[in-house]
Amino acid sequence: LCVHAYRDMENTDEGARVLASVVVGDKIFFERAFALLNNKVPPPFFRFENFELLKSLHSQWIEAKSNLRVAPVYFEGCVQILLGEIAKNTPFVSREKAKQDELLCDLLLYTQNHLTEDLSLSVLAQEFGYSREHLSRLLHRYLSENWNTYVNRLRVREADARLNKDSSQNVLSVALACGFDSANTFYRAYKKEFGRSPKNREK
Repeated sequence: LCVHAYRDMENTDEGARVLASVVVGDKIFFERAFALLNNKVPPPFFRFENFELLKSLHSQWIEAKSNLRVAPVYFEGCVQILLGEIAKNTPFVSREKAKQDELLCDLLLYTQNHLTEDLSLSVLAQEFGYSREHLSRLLHRYLSENWNTYVNRLRVREADARLNKDSSQNVLSVALACGFDSANTFYRAYKKEFGRSPKNREK
């Protein structure tokens, strides 16, 4: 969990005043949000359910913000109090687990978008900068089937969708176009997934 807090100045007819915003969220959220905004500061927003505490902190901030000498101290104090309160009731996820979850999502998304390419663990290891063994352990932990079975299942579903869209296509040509390297591998995967031969597909 991270807190991003920032202050700014606004000049009005009544003089300068301090504007403050606090954003609380996961580190990954900030990285992606800032990237989307080209490293610009995101719009201020805040969500918190301890409204009594918010009301108290807001009241103190209203009194302090006009004093430019003490306002920064009050602002920093409010941020620390909020972070401490959130930490009491927030189930933290280790950075390592969050990193592994993100890697898994990236792997599966990459696979979905590159079904016609070589998706062996060796190739993926080179693509993502991890060892083959590391990816193998990660996928084994999250998937209920081995990697080749998972990839072939995605490919055979893609092949079936293409054949249903245009039944005049050559079955083997479609299979090869979807990433299968042989007719036998395709037919076995197809029958395992659908319980029938691709030649006996329902029209």
